Amino acid sequence: MLFRHLCTSFILFISLGVQASETDNTFHFALIGDLPYGVDIGKRDADYDALVKEVNAQDDISWVLHVGDIKTGGEPCSDALFKDRAERLARFTPPFTFTPGDNEWTDCHRALAGGYDPLERLTVLREIFYESEQAKQALKSLGIIRQSEAQPEYSEFVENQSWAKHGVRFASFHIVGSHNGRDGFSTFSKHSRTKAHDEEVTRREKAVQSWLNYVTMLSEKNNERALFLIIHANPGLDHRATEEDRKVFDFFMKPMLKQVKSFDGPVVLAHGDSHYMRLDKPQLLGKDAPANFLRLESFGENNGAWIKVSVDPDSEKVFSFQVWD
Repeated sequence: MLFRHLCTSFILFISLGVQASETDNTFHFALIGDLPYGVDIGKRDADYDALVKEVNAQDDISWVLHVGDIKTGGEPCSDALFKDRAERLARFTPPFTFTPGDNEWTDCHRALAGGYDPLERLTVLREIFYESEQAKQALKSLGIIRQSEAQPEYSEFVENQSWAKHGVRFASFHIVGSHNGRDGFSTFSKHSRTKAHDEEVTRREKAVQSWLNYVTMLSEKNNERALFLIIHANPGLDHRATEEDRKVFDFFMKPMLKQVKSFDGPVVLAHGDSHYMRLDKPQLLGKDAPANFLRLESFGENNGAWIKVSVDPDSEKVFSFQVWD
């Protein structure tokens, strides 16, 4: 088992030129996403339990970061299931934080998911996962700032967060799969939408743009070494995506890539959504791909797999990655 971990990590280090050296400022965190999947309320999940145990056994993990989707799209979006997932995620010993996925609110209108109003589910999601004792402990221990506090004009966006350690800035942005909830796309075209649904998407996208400007301004002001940006959705960075798929995410990708080009240090965009672990410089960005940019996608569905991210602000590449499966 350990040999396989080390071999996988070695391949990642070499193939992407990522340095694995450490200095006194080096720290580590766990990246997970799109899990637990297909687990009934109160039932044991051996793979997920093993993942939690493995992460907790490592005394050098500074936090656990979940990139969204805490259930499948077909599982009910009930309060009981939300609370079940909150209890499972609270089993991590290190501070835990996550950015929402589409399965836990925008897709909750589906019949299999219970036929809920997505906006009502978003309100409940924020209450359960961002006002909990675990969330408050993470805020305090990591020094997390929320958009709701830093930019009061976006007071509902408790999930857009940022923090820094040893000159490396982390920031999450609420961008989900299923085309970010845009009308006329995916299963939402069959959903009876209201003006409020469309207004929510527009406001959330404006909030994301404002948060991006704030985070990059803060990073520049503090002369920070690197950026690690977190969203849920795969913003069309693979060949299966259509031009229409990618265009939905232009509101974030275009200004983000512009900011990356003007940033001196490495930048990683981490996401989930499409359930395929990868670490690359997306070819689809073409001439727009900044040299200092990497895309990292977490594992999905396989509840036993996670990525250990090491951060060494004193190294050239700053970030290195180790697969645990």
